[in-house]
Amino acid sequence: HKDAFKLSKKLKIPMFSTPFSIRAVNFLKKFNPPVYKISSFEITDIALINHIAKIGKPIIISTGLANFKEIDNAIKTITKYHKKIIILYCVSSYPTPESQANILTLRSFQKKYKNFLIGLSDHTKDINSSLAATSLGASIIEKHFKISDNIKSLDSEFSINFKQLQELKNRSRKIFLSL
Repeated sequence: HKDAFKLSKKLKIPMFSTPFSIRAVNFLKKFNPPVYKISSFEITDIALINHIAKIGKPIIISTGLANFKEIDNAIKTITKYHKKIIILYCVSSYPTPESQANILTLRSFQKKYKNFLIGLSDHTKDINSSLAATSLGASIIEKHFKISDNIKSLDSEFSINFKQLQELKNRSRKIFLSL
């Protein structure tokens, strides 16, 4: 973490990490991340969410394993302290087949959570679902990234490489401008 935060500061790229415990939140505080993320695995950990919300920084919530009641409980906990929330629609299938991405679900999230930014945590193998989400007004896209196609990891099958990341960035900007 120390090296990653140091490099991000040098490159002027915002950096944050997803804590999975209160101990991890306390560890991350020393790096002063601009935002915290709650993984869908932790969306029911109200003690963790409460601890993060007290910090007062924006919070990204991933919703892949949650139902609307669980999402609502997480939001209720955070809004006791602030309303700086980004909600990521997510399918927790790794990788997610494009036929199961259900990108139109973003509209339901936008309607139900109209006071918050809505985005996509995309676990498909390419950038098409992310681009579709952009055209529906997604505010943020989360995509796993790999430095090399030759490196194998738990998420390499659905991670994009640098060329794909550049394409996602450029095409998303064009879609945004056209809207």
